[in-house]
Amino acid sequence: MELSDEKKRKQAELVTEEVVAKLLACRKSSRSEQENREWNALVAILRWTGCRIAEVLILRWEDIDFELKEIRLRGKRSANQRATSEKMRLRMMPLWPQLVDVLVNWRNHSDGSPHLINAIGGLASKLEIDSTNSRGRVIRAGRWSTTLATTFEKILTRNGITPWPQPFHALRRFRINEMERDPRLRAVEIREYTGNSEATARKHDTTVTREDRQQAATDWPEQSSGRRIASEGIRSHRKEIGILRKPERNAI
Repeated sequence: MELSDEKKRKQAELVTEEVVAKLLACRKSSRSEQENREWNALVAILRWTGCRIAEVLILRWEDIDFELKEIRLRGKRSANQRATSEKMRLRMMPLWPQLVDVLVNWRNHSDGSPHLINAIGGLASKLEIDSTNSRGRVIRAGRWSTTLATTFEKILTRNGITPWPQPFHALRRFRINEMERDPRLRAVEIREYTGNSEATARKHDTTVTREDRQQAATDWPEQSSGRRIASEGIRSHRKEIGILRKPERNAI
């Protein structure tokens, strides 16, 4: 669902670097250590990859190459297409250095399942994609369509963080904004890593944030000094060509 411009601005104001850091550090589940570790891993993956929540829920350990430092993601070819195992589109992204320790630690505590996330949302008993009948109707929801947004909003509230619209997609938008500001990343890389075209990213996933405005106000020269410099340059040029030469008082 497309957010209104007002909700996008609200989302950008609430999801700051400080808030995201607090979210990464807080305890997310009191039910079990396993669930808490899974939530920690899930949030860290979303924060550093900028991928979609559904892509994380079907992520397998075999999709992560620690040696080549790559992550393989599977996703739908288009937003309107139903997810099927035969039509999944593959894309590669870096194994971001901030994720390595998180994933190694999580792998050491995992339950031996081929998937990274299992203990939350009843995922352990679900197939990757929805099961459908001959008419295409969903008869059993799979991992791909599992929603964890309500639980995630409770985690935010419990830790004193104001919930924001589209909680998981907000982390995706936050990371994409970060990538856009990183001079080391080309536009073609960002498109490949996030699975969006440039037009789609600019329409849905990039937002001007308070940090952007503060950065601009800090780094850009003041307008008044710019005008002064321009004015001095014009005066200097006019003086050179004699326009500013004062007329002699006794001239006839």
